[in-house]
Amino acid sequence: MNEAVEPHSDRARRRTQVLLAAIPAAFLAALVGLWVAVPDLRASKSLWVLFLYCFPSEFVIAVVPHEPALLYFGKFYDPWTVAGVSAVGTLLTEWVNYLVVAWIADVSFFQKLIRGRTVTRLVGWFHRAPFATLLVAGITPVPFYPFRFLAVIDRYKLLKYLLAILMSRTPRFWIICVAGAALGFSDAAIVAVALILAAAGLAPAVRALCRKRRRPAPQAPLKDE
Repeated sequence: MNEAVEPHSDRARRRTQVLLAAIPAAFLAALVGLWVAVPDLRASKSLWVLFLYCFPSEFVIAVVPHEPALLYFGKFYDPWTVAGVSAVGTLLTEWVNYLVVAWIADVSFFQKLIRGRTVTRLVGWFHRAPFATLLVAGITPVPFYPFRFLAVIDRYKLLKYLLAILMSRTPRFWIICVAGAALGFSDAAIVAVALILAAAGLAPAVRALCRKRRRPAPQAPLKDE
């Protein structure tokens, strides 16, 4: 039985993608490990904490909201300082995101999804004005992770992608800091904002899980005796 042999060029490209994704991913893992291992770091008001927090809050599909950290550090630092530190952390994270999503999109299972009609239409819509779309998505409070996938699927240039992130996220972070300072958020209010945003982020997954559980289980066919 003859097995299809993967071309050498494809194997080399796959190895390169894995390597490019592994290097920043290892850096990310080291930062997260540092965050977990040093309790004083987590309780600190140092801007390093804000920088490290960017990674879990801006990863492919964020596990924690970024806005509460901006509100908190905006109480102690100038808005442009907070925005600048967050922008640097976000750029590094988005570099990782781009490489990770590119690796995921190259998996055969996801290739089938990418070729589907809905994804093809979305990519076509994104391709009309990719930079403007990323700018609008980056500065407005809409979930950003779909646009990460669209940028990679559309093979949008990494440098242009990161430039759009820098130009949209930096003013967004500044606006959040200024608004938080003007409204005078207490620590309790910031925690409440964090819980609300986390619940909003988990809501789609919870709804999908509930719908799946409500579906009747398929009945086994009756056997003729």
